[in-house]
Amino acid sequence: MLQKLKEKIEKIASGFIPKDDATGVNKPGELSRQQLVNQILEHFQLSFAEETTDESMLYPTSFNIVLHPDDYAKRQQGFAQTSKDSASKFHKFLKGKLAQYADHIPHATYWSFQFSSCGAGDNVEAGNGSFSVVEAGEAIIMSSLYSIDFSAANMASGTNIKTTRKPQGSLTTESYNMNKDALLGMDILNKDKFRINFDKEFGAAKEPVSITGSDMEANAYAVLKFKEGSVSKSYFMIDQQIEISGKKDTRGGTKFLKLDSDDMINSHVIIKFEKNVFQIAAFGNTKLNSRTLKLSQGADITWYDLAKSSSILINDHIIIDFKAK
Repeated sequence: MLQKLKEKIEKIASGFIPKDDATGVNKPGELSRQQLVNQILEHFQLSFAEETTDESMLYPTSFNIVLHPDDYAKRQQGFAQTSKDSASKFHKFLKGKLAQYADHIPHATYWSFQFSSCGAGDNVEAGNGSFSVVEAGEAIIMSSLYSIDFSAANMASGTNIKTTRKPQGSLTTESYNMNKDALLGMDILNKDKFRINFDKEFGAAKEPVSITGSDMEANAYAVLKFKEGSVSKSYFMIDQQIEISGKKDTRGGTKFLKLDSDDMINSHVIIKFEKNVFQIAAFGNTKLNSRTLKLSQGADITWYDLAKSSSILINDHIIIDFKAK
């Protein structure tokens, strides 16, 4: 009697298990979409436990999910929905914590998801010093506490999710950054990136938005172009205020443009867009259209109007071409 009841319950429950595709059949070792969502949630909860104290909640908001090529191919069409489902799971989890953290203010404005495919048998290291083989049925998940725009168009590198790849049969390792064309060189089949607005009420997740470089350019206030060595680079100003520093600056986020320079100070130059006007302030040696700018100190900031097409010279050798959109 008990066995029959158990079988009946299992039969009913099976009707609620989502099918993976038209056939509803998964080969042994393959990753179902439900399993993928569960693994992303488990990673989120573990990170939450590591970062949260009895005073405040802290948790990752950007994720790079590296999949076995077979799993990637089968799950690819559902990546947008998987992003949405994962964000909804995060919201429900966090909403359950609000009784303890009534004053919590989310530290991000959106969730970022990127799905990547790594070569079968390749080893991936996610910044913890140990390598894991990319196997079918198991995602390797890396995350950052801060929202990352995974486009290479915005050059803010401080929040990159750093990872290392060791190709199968190789003794050498290769390092990559998340927003350098999405782990460029890791046999990525497609750059699947999604951004979901953060619901501060922790309700159902909104529809995901696919992120592209053209979206970044279209929404930018201005474009800053410069050279590092022989390489021409562009930085899209998507925040109303940005800070330009050298490579010693450890801060991260899209509002920080960090140049490959040892002789620049943190916040060497600040540019802001306010009341329909661009302005610039200098805390280190800077010229604007051949005019030397007075140095600001601390809260004593001297702002200069910034023309929509301007040339910025830093330390007499770094040239930045500024163009407002």
